[in-house]
Order: sequence, then C-alpha cells, then structure tokens
Amino acid sequence: MENNEVEKQKKGQHEMMELTPAQSCRFSMTIQLTAEDEKRVEERLRSGAFHSVEEVIHHALQMQEAEESWLALHKREVGEKLERAMEEFDQGGGIPGSEARRRLKEMKASRLAEGK
Repeated sequence: MENNEVEKQKKGQHEMMELTPAQSCRFSMTIQLTAEDEKRVEERLRSGAFHSVEEVIHHALQMQEAEESWLALHKREVGEKLERAMEEFDQGGGIPGSEARRRLKEMKASRLAEGK
C-alpha cells in the first residue's frame, strides 16, 4: 500500500487508518492514531524506508520487542548500575546532566548497532 492509498477517516481529534492485511495476515484491523503518530507513519513512508503502513507498524513492533528483550536480559545489570549511581549521588558525586545525556546517546547508538 502506498502512502496515497492509506484510507483516512476523521473521528474526533484522532485520525483513523485502515490497515489492510499483508500477505501473511489473515485479518485486517482498524487502529486510531493521534495526529502526531500519523505524521510519524507518513514521514517513514515518505522516507522510502518503508513501502506500507504495515511495514512501519511491523518494524515498530520488532524494535519494541528487541528493546524489551534487551531490558529483560540486562535488568539486573541496569538495576545494579542505577543503585551504584544513586549511592554516588547521595554521597555528593554525580555528573552534569549534559554528560549523562551524552553517555546515554552513546549507549543507545551502541545498542542499536548491535541490533542490526
């Protein structure tokens, strides 16, 4: 389904998108998207990275599952790091917010690279 084939219906302040079944699906589903989420889907389609709403949704679900799996595998490690950080913070330690954001961006980039 191309972007111009996406059927839309106005309902309140939300947009409706009709998802037609992909070849591997046996049913169709109607979902409600906020205007912001619809814009995100349309941006993904315009980028050329995805050819259908189904692909966008499928990819988003795969990424969510990957993130949940990673968190489940690393839950203990993350908890321990947070506990150490809180102890350091309580003792007057810590790092500036800009440094914390930089480190988090690096960690996210590394994790995304591993997931590919």
